[in-house]
Amino acid sequence: MSVIEEQKRRLVEKMAIRARLQRAEEKPPKKKKKSNIDDLVKVLEKEVSKKKKKKKKGRKKKKEKRTSSSSSDSSDSDIDVKLAREIQKTKHLRADGGASDAEAVGFPSFPLPAHCFRFHRFRSLVLRIMAGVPNPNDLVGTWEISLPSGKHLVEFEHGTTSGKRVIRLDGKEIYRVNWLFKLVGSETFSVEGHTCVISICPAGSFSYEYKLTVNGTSYKTFSESRSRIQKTWLLTIGDTTHRVVLEKDTLDIWVDGQRLETASEFVEDGTETHFEIGSVPAVVRAVTSGKRKEGIIHVLLLGEEIVPEATE
Repeated sequence: MSVIEEQKRRLVEKMAIRARLQRAEEKPPKKKKKSNIDDLVKVLEKEVSKKKKKKKKGRKKKKEKRTSSSSSDSSDSDIDVKLAREIQKTKHLRADGGASDAEAVGFPSFPLPAHCFRFHRFRSLVLRIMAGVPNPNDLVGTWEISLPSGKHLVEFEHGTTSGKRVIRLDGKEIYRVNWLFKLVGSETFSVEGHTCVISICPAGSFSYEYKLTVNGTSYKTFSESRSRIQKTWLLTIGDTTHRVVLEKDTLDIWVDGQRLETASEFVEDGTETHFEIGSVPAVVRAVTSGKRKEGIIHVLLLGEEIVPEATE
């Protein structure tokens, strides 16, 4: 070989070596592949740590539940003791044959085990019903009936879970049923000779509507008719307040719920009805207004003073 060819060969080798070096610098070094065993170990470690965290959270929740249940058990037990005492005191739930409170309500007379009443709310509800303790949430309707003898307050309780129905008149209980499977229906009672009916009607899902009728008419129309028939005055004599009511259709006069004996006489303008409130004389004067719409005007006179009419 000649010298020139040998020099060319050496240059070519040098150029190839430089190109290899440049390629090696540009490419990042290849990472060593990890074995599959290392990957499996890491996955297992993660799963184990997750399970440990879940166990810790479950233990915390169990502790919180135990503390809350212990406090609720103590409060429920106090309520149960009080209600059990009230069951012994109450006598209105006993039947005529001398049955116990539980038998009168429909429960067995033998003691039930504690695990039968796992739900404390249900247990307290049962004891409340057995003891006759009123639940404020069961009060669904109140009506005020204005009569010559006075105002009467009607209260109606309806338990949508037990079917309980309770009617109170002026705070006194006149009707009670603790258990009923039928949640709709009607209950009839009387207020000083006036027949009253409370109707329970469904008004959608798990809701009910309550209506009161008096003498076959609705409560609204009865109240309006009473306001047209009777006139009411409120006056104070000394330290006591008196309620005077005049029935226009019968011309009877009521004072504080009692009908008084009166003496009527004709005068120039109309009629006068004399009576006494205690020892104070009073007069109801009836005078024609001269107008068809107004009719007869009734005025109460106490001595010479005119008593203003009261709006009820």
